[in-house]
Amino acid sequence: MDVDNVDSGQGSGKGAKFLKIAGIGCAAVILIGALFAGLGVFKAVSCVEDFVGIAESAQEGQSFAYEFVEAARRGDYQGVYDRLDPEAQAELSVAEVEQMFEPRREALNRGEPFPVGVRLISNDTDQGTTSWEMTTRIARPTDTEAVLMSMEVVYRDGAAGDGRFGVLGWEVREVLREMAEEPAAQMAMRFHREVVNERVEEARRFVDRESRLYSESLETFATNLDALQELPVVAPRVVAVGSLGAFASDVTLEMERAGQTTQVTYTVSNLGKILDFKGPNLVDATGETGAESGAAEASGEEAEVRTDAGDEAPE
Repeated sequence: MDVDNVDSGQGSGKGAKFLKIAGIGCAAVILIGALFAGLGVFKAVSCVEDFVGIAESAQEGQSFAYEFVEAARRGDYQGVYDRLDPEAQAELSVAEVEQMFEPRREALNRGEPFPVGVRLISNDTDQGTTSWEMTTRIARPTDTEAVLMSMEVVYRDGAAGDGRFGVLGWEVREVLREMAEEPAAQMAMRFHREVVNERVEEARRFVDRESRLYSESLETFATNLDALQELPVVAPRVVAVGSLGAFASDVTLEMERAGQTTQVTYTVSNLGKILDFKGPNLVDATGETGAESGAAEASGEEAEVRTDAGDEAPE
């Protein structure tokens, strides 16, 4: 993505080192949605032996980073300060935090926030600290530009088991946005492809077991997907990715066939599982969605849908 504007916060004198530090260590890039293939992705790319504990802690850290961003968006600078790491608090005052964030308030409220990336920086078992680079995207569902806030989030063990998270540094930048490349969109397209090509068993591997869609019975599961089975078998395009909070997003796909435009929206968890769907709906000439479409009849031979998302389903 092209970077248009960058602004960094320097906590404890380490903000200037933030981007350099982020490239050290295991070079383990974990997209939040690519905790998407479950912990398997983390295991494959991390050099940390206790990867399960690290991944679980990262999930808590995601929530903490999301709250940090929300406090900044509200202009709650005391709340931002309270979420800083003690080293950063020793270098900054609440007033200085306000000076750093207030000029960015408008940009930070330009859309809804959603966690989009985690990068492990270090895991120091001797010192009882683990640090990550955590990134939150802020954009409206159809925006082609976004604000990214990357934070260095540190977890420090406490003597009595009362460890805490803290933000040591941050960077805010405005970027061009490729919705189809976002993890949630990639997962929605994978699931969609399996469904329209009638690979029901493969499709089920993408579905959260606690969702209304899931069933141990393939027949029942297929029935739950009846509304999707007769979507046109053409490659979709991503037209919207919208945040539903810290742990899920809606991805809207659009398909055109035989003069008809159809949209379907998939709800995707931040762990890369399909939670639900809405539609499909026909779209009129003005771009408005109408009633749910039935069997979208399409002339011509239908070929298997292919997308740029990978072929492998999560284990």
